[in-house]
Amino acid sequence: MSSAITPRSLDYSKWYNELVISADLADHSAVRGCMVIKPHGYAIWENMQRALDDMFKATGHVNAYFPLFIPKHLFEAEEKNAEGFAKECAVVTHYRLKNDPLHPGKLIADPEAKLDEELVVRPTSEAIIWNTYKTWIQSYRDLPILVNQWANVVRWEMRTRLFLRTAEFLWQEGHTAHATAEEALQETRQMLDVYADFAEQWMAVPVIKGVKTAQERFAGADDTFCIEALMQDGKALQAGTSIF
Repeated sequence: MSSAITPRSLDYSKWYNELVISADLADHSAVRGCMVIKPHGYAIWENMQRALDDMFKATGHVNAYFPLFIPKHLFEAEEKNAEGFAKECAVVTHYRLKNDPLHPGKLIADPEAKLDEELVVRPTSEAIIWNTYKTWIQSYRDLPILVNQWANVVRWEMRTRLFLRTAEFLWQEGHTAHATAEEALQETRQMLDVYADFAEQWMAVPVIKGVKTAQERFAGADDTFCIEALMQDGKALQAGTSIF
């Protein structure tokens, strides 16, 4: 390990970022706030994903994939999304580029290729998933739906840190539908236990399970359950959420 790394006791945040680079796990990219996950770092992700995916399937979940783009009207219809993510959204307005007649060698968005409706690059997939589920669910006989998605999402963060929070990041999001609130709450608690078990038994990271305050819960949720890991600078890091 390079001796040039800032001592952890001196600057914990700087030490962490330098350690990630020194360990050859990731690199900064030409895209502001986005990271390149290098082979060593991606191998860790693959191992984690494989283990967690097995845990999900053991509880009856199946994997699916939903579009990266969400029509703005669907996003608006999910008031909790509009409230919670509006300031972090990347928005697609055109579907074609063309040469800039005033600046040779440069490209501009083609004014004639403006979309009739803007598309939001998913910060989370509730809007597109539940718009799909409404066609899948005709009666209680179609329930429960236990679907997980492995995907990337985009949240236009102002302050980014490698692996902890970047503008684009890899994650999973489970979206389940149930006949009763009691079943949904049981699912929420079960998945929190899965996250905690994965963190503690597979990753060897002790966590504290709890419920977020009203001010901290996911916008529009009845409750947000979470696992928090205590870092060595004395701060808690949210390591997973299960939302009712």
